[in-house]
Amino acid sequence: MLKVRLLPFAIKAIVLAIVLSLIWHFVAGFYDALLINASGLFLGSDVILVAERGGISVYQPGMLMIGTRSSLFYLGIILVTALIAATPGLKLISRLEYVAIALLSIFVIHIISILVMAAIAPVDKAGIMSSYTNPLRILFFVIGGDLFPVLVWALLSYKHLAY
Repeated sequence: MLKVRLLPFAIKAIVLAIVLSLIWHFVAGFYDALLINASGLFLGSDVILVAERGGISVYQPGMLMIGTRSSLFYLGIILVTALIAATPGLKLISRLEYVAIALLSIFVIHIISILVMAAIAPVDKAGIMSSYTNPLRILFFVIGGDLFPVLVWALLSYKHLAY
């Protein structure tokens, strides 16, 4: 019985993820600007965030400190939206509410990720610790970018997943 329901769900989620990826191409620049503006509210005036080369870079007076690829942020948004849209048993209003909750939660995690990136950049430049092995960066970029969207979907949809 599980196989019968799981296959259509998986196919629908994959197709939706592909379609959303194509649409995201047109939304990505706006989302980068929104992230930069929202994150900039919490940074000092000496830190400048710039969307460039398909990513977000952190500058401090005239020097690139660190950067990240924006696609690290997008994948979770596309994944959670596709999963919620494909979840069987959800009414349209519930899907819209869940997508809104998920996107807001992920947006907050993305802002925190950028703030962590900006905070650890001077440590990386000083050679004290690589930003790639910094536990905070790993927590927010790896877990926040990859695992968090799936957890949000599971928390919002668990009662509809009873097979």
